[in-house]
Amino acid sequence: MAAISKPIIKNVLIVYRDKSQSTIRKVNQVKKCLQSHNIAFKPIAQSALNSRFFDKKLYHLLIILGGDGTYLHTVHCVQDHSIPFLGINIGSLGFLTVHREELIEHCLGAALNGTMCIEYRTLINVKVKKHRRTIKQYIALNDIVIERGAFSHLINVSVAIQNHNIYSIKADGLIVSSPTGSTAYNLASGGPILHPEVRSFVITPICSHSLTHRPVVVPDTCVMSFCMIHKNQNAFLTIDGKRVLSMSDTYQIIISRSTVKHKTLRFKDYSYFLLLKDKLQFSK
Repeated sequence: MAAISKPIIKNVLIVYRDKSQSTIRKVNQVKKCLQSHNIAFKPIAQSALNSRFFDKKLYHLLIILGGDGTYLHTVHCVQDHSIPFLGINIGSLGFLTVHREELIEHCLGAALNGTMCIEYRTLINVKVKKHRRTIKQYIALNDIVIERGAFSHLINVSVAIQNHNIYSIKADGLIVSSPTGSTAYNLASGGPILHPEVRSFVITPICSHSLTHRPVVVPDTCVMSFCMIHKNQNAFLTIDGKRVLSMSDTYQIIISRSTVKHKTLRFKDYSYFLLLKDKLQFSK
């Protein structure tokens, strides 16, 4: 984490989870706090936020009121990765929205006064090729998933690292996770927990047909590529929990570390391991 001097914050975007009266009360609390500091703000519901809206605005801080789903949605709508995020948990788990809702005013005061730290998180760059031509590009904070459809059989996926074919997986699918996403679908599928400062990715099979296929941790300097082996199979590509396209053997998914990083605010005494104990009952 990097300490920050007192930031220049003149305009704040508040993104909140929809259809929750308790969340609206928290939004109003945030409004009053920002007004007391003479800071302009714009509240917007998660369902109303999209990249076209954001491109027309300039903000110095993003406040997320909701759960990790609200946080991830906002990450994908924001094209300017220089803006730090402050996540307030009004949900159940909250690995991204780590700050408790009862500490809203304390968090805001610390963020505005520059007494919080910026934690930099790795972003995954996802390039989709079809017939060797790039057709789509995405950014992921948590993970990308290649998975079989609801009514299809197991899929065979070829895995290449640094242009070397390493192995193929016959499974329900596979997950490529960043350290941030290692406690999400990756963990539920038997993958390891990666500390956010570990510069690596993990490839985790989903219900592999072979006992020898285990999660593999690779340096995030590696470029990985994945493609379907058989012509009669189809799969879906999911980015941070959102299905983005269906794919066949004509598609190739190329994964690398993004040149930009996500910024999130934390208190100076924040401990990732204490977060694991709190959220996952780690070591208990």
